[in-house]
Amino acid sequence: MTPATPGDKSAASAVGPVPPISSALSDLPAPSGEGRRCRWRGVSTVRSGVPARTGACVSLVLILLALIVSLAGCGGGNGFTGGNFPIGVAILNGRAVRAEDTTVPVPNVAITVSATYATGESRTLHATTDENGAFTVKDVPTGAISATVQVDAVPDTTTTRSQQVAFRISNGHAATLIMALPAASFDVLRGAQIKITPDAVALTTGQTVPFVAQLLDSAGNVLPAAPTLLFSDDFGVIGSN
Repeated sequence: MTPATPGDKSAASAVGPVPPISSALSDLPAPSGEGRRCRWRGVSTVRSGVPARTGACVSLVLILLALIVSLAGCGGGNGFTGGNFPIGVAILNGRAVRAEDTTVPVPNVAITVSATYATGESRTLHATTDENGAFTVKDVPTGAISATVQVDAVPDTTTTRSQQVAFRISNGHAATLIMALPAASFDVLRGAQIKITPDAVALTTGQTVPFVAQLLDSAGNVLPAAPTLLFSDDFGVIGSN
């Protein structure tokens, strides 16, 4: 991995391969500037350099409210669902690779992302991996803080297993999901634990740090399949090896 900038924080967590998991807007802020203030229904406004008049405040607030109503009625645009206005989005980048050899990408995998945030609302997004196994899902709704995200990966061949993982993603953040899809003949129930070496590392700009992620059975033996990994935040570049 090559980090993007010093001080970036990231965390890697292993989330597979495992069997499928059965698993209002707030008050508008007052703009900055000099002048007198007036209030209308809890919304502060400022007319810079001149005395503020009630009529001007009402007009400004009505314009803003009209804009908000217009946007909320758009439904189906980026960051909108069901005519509501979910606050906050995140980005999910990912790649599908073969669990037995992570240098081999898996193209044409159908990716379904289902995000559920604090209000109980949810939205489903779709993508397909390209020839390099890569995919990007933008505008994953998170609400004001975070959302629970379930990702389903379904390959277009019966020789490779589908996979389902679930995790949380935070508002304004990015996540990278490396989905290691095992062969259909691999028994995923053999996987009992995951070992990542090194388990912690401090990176500087331009530095590359190799690490190994292994799937182990109950006896601690290494299995011939890599685990799925989730990297939080935008930390740099992940090499194919």
